[in-house]
Amino acid sequence: ANAIADGSGYGAFESFLMRGLSAVSTILLAFSVNSLGMEAVLATLSPEADAQAVLAMAQTPASVYFANALNRISYLAFHMAASVIVWLAATKQGPFFLFPLTVLLRLFVSFPMSFYQYGTVLSRWLSITVMLLFSLVVCFLSYRIWIACRDRGTILDTPPQQA
Repeated sequence: ANAIADGSGYGAFESFLMRGLSAVSTILLAFSVNSLGMEAVLATLSPEADAQAVLAMAQTPASVYFANALNRISYLAFHMAASVIVWLAATKQGPFFLFPLTVLLRLFVSFPMSFYQYGTVLSRWLSITVMLLFSLVVCFLSYRIWIACRDRGTILDTPPQQA
């Protein structure tokens, strides 16, 4: 339970920093445009660059926002699963090689979206699908490692008492 809480906390914090702040600003902008009108919002902005940014946000299709949310949800699931693997290794209830395995998994989880951002992969949806599948594989791997450790009898039913 602690490993899942750690992973969800880390994943949620990263998601908030990566997409949450821009999502809040986009939502506030949408409320402003809906209540005041686009012309009124654009009139309050002095530099041309700000007006272009508002127009760019207004013209962004909803599918992009959905894709970003799906991206963040899969990262959150990945971090929860990776934290379980690290917890098993850190508490010596699983083999030590789980540490370097998790480092490699964390390295590879960012590849699909990085390829999209740098233009190597031209489809946002392909990148998100690959990343989502990778996250699901890591979740399944985490579950299987947990089951293997439990069946070996290395997972403690109760945590060790702190002195």
